[in-house]
Amino acid sequence: MTTIITKESLDQELAEKGYQILEKIGEGGSRIVFKAKRDLVADPVVVKVFKQDNVHERIVSKRESSSLEQMFSRELEVIRRFSHPNLVRCFNHGAVNGSYFLEEEYMEGGSLASHLGSLSEDQIQRLFVDVANGVGYLHSKGFYVRDFKLDNVLTDKELSIAKISDLELAGRIEASKGTLGSERYAAPELEQGRRSNPIKTDIFALGCGLYYLLTGQDVAFRGMNHLPETEYNSLLVDMMGIVDERYRATLIACLSFDPQERFDSALDLAEAIPDKNLIKKVVFAGKTGKTPPSTYIHRLNVLVRDLEEKDVIQIPEILGYCFQKHNIFKKPRALVIQYVRESNLSNGQKGGGWLTYERDGEIEGCMLLRPLDLDVAGTHMRVNYNHVGARRGFSDSSIISTLIEAADRKLGRYLQSRGIQTAKVRINLAPDELELIDPLKKAGFSPEGTLHDHYRLGENVEVYEKLVKNL
Repeated sequence: MTTIITKESLDQELAEKGYQILEKIGEGGSRIVFKAKRDLVADPVVVKVFKQDNVHERIVSKRESSSLEQMFSRELEVIRRFSHPNLVRCFNHGAVNGSYFLEEEYMEGGSLASHLGSLSEDQIQRLFVDVANGVGYLHSKGFYVRDFKLDNVLTDKELSIAKISDLELAGRIEASKGTLGSERYAAPELEQGRRSNPIKTDIFALGCGLYYLLTGQDVAFRGMNHLPETEYNSLLVDMMGIVDERYRATLIACLSFDPQERFDSALDLAEAIPDKNLIKKVVFAGKTGKTPPSTYIHRLNVLVRDLEEKDVIQIPEILGYCFQKHNIFKKPRALVIQYVRESNLSNGQKGGGWLTYERDGEIEGCMLLRPLDLDVAGTHMRVNYNHVGARRGFSDSSIISTLIEAADRKLGRYLQSRGIQTAKVRINLAPDELELIDPLKKAGFSPEGTLHDHYRLGENVEVYEKLVKNL
């Protein structure tokens, strides 16, 4: 027997629970969405009622192994257990009309899919980073999205924030069975029945979302993910032709046929979006500007100086050796080189950028000075020291210490030139970077605690910080 869910059929039951249905605003593969008012609450809310009939075929296949009640409970586990700025908030839930409902926050801007072709590049960057951060948060908690698509990403009226919604198919990473989501976002290994890694399939889906946002069309990967590897790769290269070259390497690192060639985490992907820190660029207004390459330490045959173009090709080799497992430096060489160039340009405009340790004309070490933000008064900034490494590894404390000394000098010059009083410097150490602790302590850094699952799932980072003053 078919159960038809209409506004009229829900009015009485939901009225008894304190809701007034205003209008139907959407319908997906598994649920119908209503805008509603709740007693004693001024702002409108969303009421989502799960369909029992006429659901999408991919939802049907999932419900054959799990009852509606089990799937409803699984989604509740995710949205009620976790809280993140880029996940839609759930306020209430219950049974209605022989099914179940969720009460969620109302996002007046609608889905990101509804804005395809009308977003500026700045909006695309900001909203996509929001999405990647939300997915990365779920991964850090042991869950994956499984059915990511722009239709399930909502935004506010001002298009200032993006939040992930509709997590009916979300599941635990450790219990992944490679369930298919939407065909337009499904990785080749899912469509072809091959073994899959749930984080890598989420990364692929995010890459599809980014491609659709940049091109304004959302059908490119439908059917393509059934192709054999050679044909897939050839078509993927052709598809990059309509995308700005600044995004191509990032997209390929999401959409590679081979899952091992994709980003290891959604947070890595967020970091790869060019010039994503739009608010920070505004905060630095009047305090940015390209500066010529400088030398910060010159001792006998050793120079520590700003990165030059001729140095770029050596960075992947140095840091690829240092990091046995890394989110960026184990990627294809071309992607690493692009990352080095772009990060040097974007951070150089704010007083940061890459430093190189040169001995007798050979580059033996490097690091990235990354300014994060500046307070409104323009007196205090936050800075990260990233990717500190030497050709012989992290154990080469002499090179590491000299690089940090040069970074402090570079930062100090910037503080003086811009009238900034202090800078809080942070460096996060993953498990394979712990040999850096002694040089950091000698340079004045102190331990500040641990961040859990910050870079790679299941791995913590040790946080070290110090204050640099404008003397």
